[in-house]
Amino acid sequence: MTKIRDMEPETPGSHEGVLTQTLTSSPAVKTILPAKIRSPSLNDVVFVGHTAIHLHQFFPNAHVSSKIASLELGTQILAAKVVSAEAQTVSVEDIILGMEKDEVRYKIGEDYVEDGNPPQILVLSLATGELAFVYAKTSPDHSSHFVYAKRKIAGFGLAQRSYGKHMVIDHSHRILAVAPAHGEMTVLALKSVDKLKNDIDNWDPRDPSSMKAISEQRFIRVDGTILKMDFLHPAADEPDWLMLVLLVANAGLTKILAYKWHISRPLTTMQRTRSSGHPIAAEDAFPDLFIPSRRPDSFAIVVKDKLTYYNDVDQRNPTRVQSSSTLPSSGDKLWVQWTKPVRQEYYAK
Repeated sequence: MTKIRDMEPETPGSHEGVLTQTLTSSPAVKTILPAKIRSPSLNDVVFVGHTAIHLHQFFPNAHVSSKIASLELGTQILAAKVVSAEAQTVSVEDIILGMEKDEVRYKIGEDYVEDGNPPQILVLSLATGELAFVYAKTSPDHSSHFVYAKRKIAGFGLAQRSYGKHMVIDHSHRILAVAPAHGEMTVLALKSVDKLKNDIDNWDPRDPSSMKAISEQRFIRVDGTILKMDFLHPAADEPDWLMLVLLVANAGLTKILAYKWHISRPLTTMQRTRSSGHPIAAEDAFPDLFIPSRRPDSFAIVVKDKLTYYNDVDQRNPTRVQSSSTLPSSGDKLWVQWTKPVRQEYYAK
């Protein structure tokens, strides 16, 4: 008697696998990002968890709403950033107070972003080696939901599972740099926010190439472990020059790796600065925080309770300045995050 399994036809090239699905997301929140991903008039706040994101709204009375919408991505979220349209501060008259106040408006090209359209897009790097582009939409019944699309990061294939461990965006929100823990880095020129939204709306999950999002992409090999990376502030007379800095550990030393180029030129024109390969001081080798300074071509690093500045990073030998003061600390606790508060336009000058 022939066994039934012998009668089953074999499928050429068939593979067996296991499908997994997250049933319950971890309640832990890794980061909280202000992100106007629904409309310029709504102060949205995104809570980023281990595998899911949650939308809340911040109100003028300092009240944060309960959860408005959630999106479970089914894989670990490694990093999150916000891509924004150009923000312009304008003075408007407050009818109630009878005085002028500053208001931020968002502009794409020559047009201001209208209510109902997102002036910002949330970008998530995923453990699957993908980028997720996300905004939120309000339905006619006033409920809100997330809309998203994914794009694969096609690097050298050295560390796809951790490719988004590092993710930074330049101050003009036009260039995104993504990297794993070691070995390589990808630099991407992003489309404008309105075009990103259009690509998200037209994304077909069955066709990975349907999510464009990127106008240009460059892969760069990195010899060592990437500890920190970020864009530095440009000089006031060179607003369109970008400088991307990495701190890379290799062979017992932590060195500066920096690239500089003009925003209007192709990514192929990225050039290493003369400071690339310059080792930082041994006591600064494994910083807790890497903070771009408001001073052009400069950054600060925090190691435990010590604050140190590195200036003139575009020169062959950057200058190191040790702060005479120490940061407040408590026992063995480490500094893990920093932020730059939003200032009124008058005080930002």
